[in-house]
Amino acid sequence: MDLSQRVAFNTFSQLLARLVVIFLTILTTGILTRVLGPTGYGHYVFITTAILFFASIADWGTAIITVREAVKDEKVLPRIFGSMVLVRLGTALLALLVLVAAIFVLASFRLIMAAALIASLTLLFLSLKTSFQMIFQSKLRLEIGAAIEVLGSLFFLLLVLLFFGLGRLGEVRAATELVMFSWVASTLICAACGFLISRRLVRIDFTLDLKIAKRILTEALPMGGLLVVFSLYNRLDIFVLNHFWGAAPVGIYGLAYKIHDNLVLPAAFLLNSFFPLFARSQKDLKSFYPRVFALLTLMIIPLAIFVFLAAPLIVSILAGQQFLPSVLALRVLLLATAIAFFNHLTGYTLVAIGQQRFSLLVALFALIFNLAANIIFVPRYSYLAAAVITIFTEGLVFLCGSLFLAKKMGLFPLLSAFPETISKIVRERRFF
Repeated sequence: MDLSQRVAFNTFSQLLARLVVIFLTILTTGILTRVLGPTGYGHYVFITTAILFFASIADWGTAIITVREAVKDEKVLPRIFGSMVLVRLGTALLALLVLVAAIFVLASFRLIMAAALIASLTLLFLSLKTSFQMIFQSKLRLEIGAAIEVLGSLFFLLLVLLFFGLGRLGEVRAATELVMFSWVASTLICAACGFLISRRLVRIDFTLDLKIAKRILTEALPMGGLLVVFSLYNRLDIFVLNHFWGAAPVGIYGLAYKIHDNLVLPAAFLLNSFFPLFARSQKDLKSFYPRVFALLTLMIIPLAIFVFLAAPLIVSILAGQQFLPSVLALRVLLLATAIAFFNHLTGYTLVAIGQQRFSLLVALFALIFNLAANIIFVPRYSYLAAAVITIFTEGLVFLCGSLFLAKKMGLFPLLSAFPETISKIVRERRFF
C-alpha cells in the first residue's frame, strides 16, 4: 500500500468509524437528553466540558510533537514513546489534582460535586488512550485508533442502557453520577486496548529519558499553550453561559455544539492522516496544501447543506421536542463548522513547519476577542450570541493563519487545484 493509498485508507477508516460512533452517540444522547432533560443534560455538558479542558492542559501539545519527532528516526521510537507516556501520565495526574481542588472550591460544581469527582478520573485514562494513539498515527495505522473509539462508544452506550434497564437512571443527580461512571469505565477500556495493541506495533521502552522528555516538552511549550488557549476559547462560551443563564440553556446549546464538534471531525481525520507527510516532506507542501484545501471544500459543502436542511429532524431524533431551540443554534454554528474545516489545514501546516509559536499568538488574540465578546453579548442574547461569536472567532483564526502561510511559505488556498484533485480522486482514486 503506497502513501496515497495509506492516507486514503486512514481517512476512510476514521470516517467509517466516526459514522458508527455518531450512530452510537445518537442512541446514547437520545437516552441522556430524555432522561436528564435540558437541565440535567446541561450539567452533563458542563462537567464533560470541564474535564476535556483539563485534559488539554494535561496533554500540553506533547502528542503531536512526539509524533513529529518519532517519524524522523525509527531507531529511537521505543524510548521516545515510553518516556512520553510516563511524562503525559504525570501531567494528567497534576491536572487531576487541580481539577479536584476546583470542584471543591467553585460554586458551579456545588450541585454536581459527586458526578464531577467521578468524572475527573477520566483524565488519567484519556491521557493513556491519547498516548497510544500517538503510536498509531506515527505508523499510519489510525484505523486501529478508530476501532478503539468505536469500542469505547459502544461500551458507554451499553452501560447507560444497563443502568436505564435496571431503573437506576431515575433521579437526575444520581443518573448524572452513573453516566459519569460509565464514561470513566469506557475510557479505561479504550486505554487498555490501546496499550495491548500498540505493543504489537512498537516495542515501548518504559524508561524515562530526561533528554528526550526535556526536548519534546521544550518544543511543546508553544504548542501546549496553543492547545490550552484553543480549548479555553472553544469552551469559554459554555462556562459563561452556565454562569449567566444556568444549566438549561447550556443543555440546549451543548446539544447543537456537540453536533458541530462531530461535523468537524472529518477534517481532523484527513489532516491526521496527512500530518506525518507534511512533517516529512515540507518541500511538497505547495503541492499538497491546495489539494487538501480542495478536498476539504468538497467535503464541507454537501455536508453543511444537508445538516442545515435536516436540522429539525436531527435534533428531534437526538433529543426530542424539548430541545427544538437547538435547531437555530445548530444552523448558525454551521458556518463556524465550515471555517473550522479549513482551520485544521492551516493549524496542522503551521505545526509541520515549526511555527507553533505563531499559532499560539493567534490563539491568544482569538481568546481575548472571544472572552470579551462572550462577556458583552451572552448575558443579553444567551446561546445565540455564543454561536455567532464562535463564527467570528474561527474566522479570525483562519484569516491570520492563511495570511501568514501565504507570506511565509507561498501557500494559498487556490481554487485552481479543484479540477486536478477531482480528477485524481475519480480516475485514479488517489489524492496526489
